[in-house]
Amino acid sequence: MFKLRMTTGMWARVQRAGLLWAIPLLLLIGCQAQRVPDESWNRQIDVFGIAFFSRHDDKSIRGVIPNREPCLKGFDYVYEPLNLTVGYGTDDRVRKIVTRNRDSSLFGIHVGDAFSRGRDSLLQAGFTPGDTPYRVMKSGFLFQLLVDSQERIFGMALEALE
Repeated sequence: MFKLRMTTGMWARVQRAGLLWAIPLLLLIGCQAQRVPDESWNRQIDVFGIAFFSRHDDKSIRGVIPNREPCLKGFDYVYEPLNLTVGYGTDDRVRKIVTRNRDSSLFGIHVGDAFSRGRDSLLQAGFTPGDTPYRVMKSGFLFQLLVDSQERIFGMALEALE
């Protein structure tokens, strides 16, 4: 029977060779894991058919042409008649949705819902508390509830934290 005997120097070279390909692979996987939500995530977004990280060449929604405003991470498209703002990154992919529209929902929460109900729904969906009671986070996303003096939600913002 043949036995392979590996010296300490040979073992060190094998370990280094393994690290040379493993580190870039792990970095690539880590970056992708934070950026791309799965389809179940986008199914929780009911805002005029918008999906995170999708591209929309035609920026009009329901015939409304938006105002384009620059921001730090790309451009915001403001749809005043729809009470909606959609943020696009420099790669022209959706990275932010801010809605005050009663016909839209994020994670089953609608404008007009009670703050306590909305927050409880988000925590049950796996979000973790943020730095204020109105902010929660999950998988590289920040969700903010905009709340009035009667503790009612008047708007919501969901943004990818890149």
